[in-house]
Amino acid sequence: LLYTPFWRNSMSSETLEIPLPTSNYAVVRSFATTAGRRSAAVPKDQIEKGYFEIRKVQEHFQKKDGKPVFLKGSVVDNVLYRVTVALALVGIGDMGKLFYELSVPKKE
Repeated sequence: LLYTPFWRNSMSSETLEIPLPTSNYAVVRSFATTAGRRSAAVPKDQIEKGYFEIRKVQEHFQKKDGKPVFLKGSVVDNVLYRVTVALALVGIGDMGKLFYELSVPKKE
């Protein structure tokens, strides 16, 4: 690979020879195992039961039903969302009222 140093003019004939790694193991490294290999290495009866419960919850929240993830929980999630939106709108309204009162002087 030929490389022109950044401090030289691009028209310069001076180049550096940079050696490339010749073996594949130096370029690609794997730090993790795949789920398939991990599950094949451990018998199913040794896997914690909580793992399968987490999988069920993940499947529930990853369904393609058009709802955002924060509304997929239960009725409580819907109520909390609506209360939060209502309080945010009340806060925005109060700030608008405050700005109006501060910008328009009272007539005496």
